[in-house]
Amino acid sequence: MTGTPGTVSILDSLIGYLCYLTYLSAIATTHKRLFELITDRRLSLADPLPSCSGSAAATRQPHPPVPAAGVQRPTSGAAADIDDRDSGNAPGSCNAVASSVHPDDIGNYVCAKQLPLEERRRLLKDPWTPPPSYRFPVVPDAGGKNRKFQRDHIAEFPWLTYSAVPGLEGGFCRYCVLMGRQISGRASGDQALRSFVTEPFKRFKDAKRHLRQHQTTEYHADAVTMVEEVLMGRMGIDELVDGQRREERRKREQQEADYKKRLLPVIQTVLLCGAQELALRGHRDDGPLDLDAVPKRGEGNFKALLRYRAQGDRLLEDSIRTAPKNMQLTSWNVQNQIILVCGQMIKENIVEKIKKASMYTIIADETTDRNKRGQLALVLRYVAEDGTVREDMVALLNPEKTTGEALSKMIIDALQKLDLSLDGVRGQGYDGGGNMSGRISGAQSRIRTLQPLAVYTHCASHRLNLALGRALTVPGVRNMLGVVSVASNFFNDSAARVQLLEEKVEQLGEEQKKKRLKALCRTRWVEQHESLLTFEQLLVPIVAALEHVEREGSSDAAQKASGHLAAITRFDFLICLEMAVLLFGITLGLSICLQNPQQSLSDAMQKINEVQQAVQDAREEFPAVMKKAAALADKLDIPVIAPRGSSRQVHRPNSSVSSDPETNYRINVFNPFIDQMIKELKERFPEDHPGLQLEGVLPARIGTADLSAVVECAEAYHKDLPSPVNLRSELVLWRAMVASATNRPQTVGDAFRMAGSLPNVKTLLQILMTLPVTSCSAERSFSTLKRVETEQRTTMGESRLESLILMSAHGVASLDPSMVADRFMKTRPRRSV
Repeated sequence: MTGTPGTVSILDSLIGYLCYLTYLSAIATTHKRLFELITDRRLSLADPLPSCSGSAAATRQPHPPVPAAGVQRPTSGAAADIDDRDSGNAPGSCNAVASSVHPDDIGNYVCAKQLPLEERRRLLKDPWTPPPSYRFPVVPDAGGKNRKFQRDHIAEFPWLTYSAVPGLEGGFCRYCVLMGRQISGRASGDQALRSFVTEPFKRFKDAKRHLRQHQTTEYHADAVTMVEEVLMGRMGIDELVDGQRREERRKREQQEADYKKRLLPVIQTVLLCGAQELALRGHRDDGPLDLDAVPKRGEGNFKALLRYRAQGDRLLEDSIRTAPKNMQLTSWNVQNQIILVCGQMIKENIVEKIKKASMYTIIADETTDRNKRGQLALVLRYVAEDGTVREDMVALLNPEKTTGEALSKMIIDALQKLDLSLDGVRGQGYDGGGNMSGRISGAQSRIRTLQPLAVYTHCASHRLNLALGRALTVPGVRNMLGVVSVASNFFNDSAARVQLLEEKVEQLGEEQKKKRLKALCRTRWVEQHESLLTFEQLLVPIVAALEHVEREGSSDAAQKASGHLAAITRFDFLICLEMAVLLFGITLGLSICLQNPQQSLSDAMQKINEVQQAVQDAREEFPAVMKKAAALADKLDIPVIAPRGSSRQVHRPNSSVSSDPETNYRINVFNPFIDQMIKELKERFPEDHPGLQLEGVLPARIGTADLSAVVECAEAYHKDLPSPVNLRSELVLWRAMVASATNRPQTVGDAFRMAGSLPNVKTLLQILMTLPVTSCSAERSFSTLKRVETEQRTTMGESRLESLILMSAHGVASLDPSMVADRFMKTRPRRSV
């Protein structure tokens, strides 16, 4: 064929292009045929192998099936799919062409679960190894340097096997692949199976170091043990699996036991700090605990106690020294978790007792803490199984608003969190604040709307304080208390004057145990009576000390001493002081009795009536009061005279029926003081309280009570009674039991224990015992709050503060450190191993 050079060149190009198309068509046909072969083999799998999430095998299909024992194995197999994550095997690259893979290549068995035991033995004994002519692929490391697998590593590490499966080129641990996947995707402990097991080893830089690290792993050691058992024929696959499970369970239990031993000293130290109200952390308390280092200045009590305890506790010492720095269990987070667990366990113990009692009353009071936050203490009163009355604090709430609606909602929400229903509420006890006691929008009214049986009781101690406070409006007594308060503060505000008073007590030969004055408290009448009694006993040394300050003190001190001396050296002051000591002494026992949680509402009302009668009878004691005041006046050279009168006086009693001092003070001071006190006690403690309607069942009244009236009153509590139809019969029997009893029950608690065989009567007595008397238990928690939340701990969180107060208020004797450790390990599972 002839033609111009240009024509020949075009024809040659067309022929070459046609040949290239033919070549591409042949390659495509070959690839298609190869894909069909691979697909056909995969579709004929008898036991499909699951993929491994999180590994290279997750992106490829199952490998060719493994022939059963005795079946002739093929000499070659189709290639696996390409792993898109390997840059060398990306689709479209020249390495994407499938290559021959040996059937015994370990890569074919990655993630294989259903593999016969004999097949495992054969692969363990005779693994496939790349022939000497095999060229290991080059893999760039992180620094860009090309590295590849070294054949010598197979001889040095007998468990090491290389896989030539595309996408899985690299080193594998034959033992872990074949024996380490029998239970789950995770080996013993929490060690994930990745490199050498489900993913090829390709970190060829410092390869020997990584290989040795794999040998030290726990799951590799377990696999080696199982390989030995399988190769020696000691157990089958089922026994192997059960043995592995038992071994993993044993190791986990051992790990938990070891962890618990390390945790117990930490928990015991936290319990000690909580019970003793000690701050756990110090100003410099960060970082791990180093037993060899010199303790830091400002180290907390928690670490200091652990350091001290480690000197005699070898286990604790070894635990602190050998534990990783982030696992010493001394961090603030661990401390908080233990404290919260303790608080929760204390709540659960209390709630369990309340549920057994089936009924309870709500007691609450509010105060302001050092951080200027409102704190509402929630206390529940109930009768325990042994018949004792308990008042236990269960929560410390932080109210944002103090309205009746907000407080009632907060209380109800707190009860729901404790899994306590309002159906069991039988009473409420608060102070007289309008937001709590209001009849329309107060918290008690809103709760009673939801539970009509939740009878409200105004705190009896608060009512007694109000009654005594109003009784002090008698001018002479009011002025006397003011003088005592100012004079006591005058001495207590100066160390020199306190020492001077002590010297005067010794010089005058006064045989007194107390040598110092006590400040007069306006609300705590127990302390007020003690203050008045101390002032009366030290009156002569007080006058001597004031005279000394008046003569030799500074001008300011002398001026004040002169004023105090003029107020004290008056007979009207002495007579009012003796009257207050007498009458406050009568109410002292009642004030102490009301603060006892065992006191029932019925017993409290009985004692209040007795006090009213005692105050009435005190009118006959005025001659003795006058005699004591005259004796004091004689010691101090104070004339016993009647107060000055006037023709017209409207601000104080001014009777001029007699110039005799005794008659004058009886009519103008003593009798008005008693009359005012009796009036206030009757008004503050009415006898028509709704909770007292069941008093007919009390031993003191069952003999004369109208049983029909008792049954009628008990109708409101018919759901509480075990068998309401038998109530009248039990009341008749109860009347006979009380009448024939040798030792008649004196309190409701004694009657409750006596009526054990009468379930309905016992329930009515339990209701009377459950009704609140005072809110003193809530106020006591404020004293605990003041001790726990010091000025250095004002930033403490609410949950931690509540738990610490619960630990202090209820003690930690009921908390078993072992149970606390179990709860701590359950709440934080990752810490249990």
